Amino acid sequence: MKADETPQAACARCGEAFHCGVDDDKPCWCSQVKLNPQTLRDLEQRYRGCLCGTCLMAMQAQADSNS
Repeated sequence: MKADETPQAACARCGEAFHCGVDDDKPCWCSQVKLNPQTLRDLEQRYRGCLCGTCLMAMQAQADSNS
C-alpha cells in the first residue's frame, strides 16, 4: 500500500466504506464514542468487525434514549 492511500473498511452494520484507524499512530476516532457495557456486548454479538462513525453514533443515541 502506498503511504498516501487510506485503509478502508466496510461497516459491519450498513456496509459503507470508512477509514478504520486501528493501525494508525494515534488512537482511532471510535475510541471517542462512549457506549455503555450492555450496548457494547450487544454489538459484539450482532456484528463481526468495525462499525462506521454514523452507525456508532446512531447506536450511542439509541442507547442514550433507552436509558
